[in-house]
Amino acid sequence: MERDRAAAAFADEEEGCQVLVCSEIGSEGRNFQFCRHLVMFDLPLHPDQLEQRIGRLDRIGQRHAIEIHVPVFAASPGAKLLRWFRDGMDAFSAPHGIGNEIFDAFGDALADALLDDEALEEVITETRALFESRLAEREAGRNRLLELNACRHERAEAVAAAIGELDEDRALPRYLDLALDIFGVDSQELGGGIQHLVAGPQMLDGLPGLAKGEEGFSATFSRSGRWPGTTSSGSPGSIRWCAR
Repeated sequence: MERDRAAAAFADEEEGCQVLVCSEIGSEGRNFQFCRHLVMFDLPLHPDQLEQRIGRLDRIGQRHAIEIHVPVFAASPGAKLLRWFRDGMDAFSAPHGIGNEIFDAFGDALADALLDDEALEEVITETRALFESRLAEREAGRNRLLELNACRHERAEAVAAAIGELDEDRALPRYLDLALDIFGVDSQELGGGIQHLVAGPQMLDGLPGLAKGEEGFSATFSRSGRWPGTTSSGSPGSIRWCAR
């Protein structure tokens, strides 16, 4: 509850506080898109944890470029870690989503390199090579989320042609005619691919939507067929579409 109150006070633009100081607990689960300055007095070793921190500000609703401030002592392990993030994987420019793979590959070597300048240069070079190769693979590969909203015309035309063949297949109408005769349902052609179904004198009980003495309903096999003067969902005379 105290954390919620502190976050609410920080979000209050009129009477709230100007600065929020938090521990690592503030790196997840909070939304501060109204803020554009992030000061990190320490850097996490894992790239994903760094992305989480920046992600508190880099959210929908952010209207400014986020300014990240990382104070470090020159030649310190913190300064070397900063270089690895910046020069090895552009961690402060954009989220890349491959930090876990990079850390698995270089986490142990990085821990040793933070105390060895020569080793650090080698780790940064190798990290950069892996980072760029993974980005290239991703850009050359398939983005399935984008494909869900994209139309590949050749495939779409093939699917449409297959649906058209099913629409022209007379097997279902013949089957339905036989089933209606067996169950005692009378049908009348109304034109335009529409037929009216009504319970016959000898109809078996238990058919959904049909009852003796009622008006029945209209149905069609055609995607464009509709009761004259109405839309597919309009009245009078609503049409119940027959699905394949």
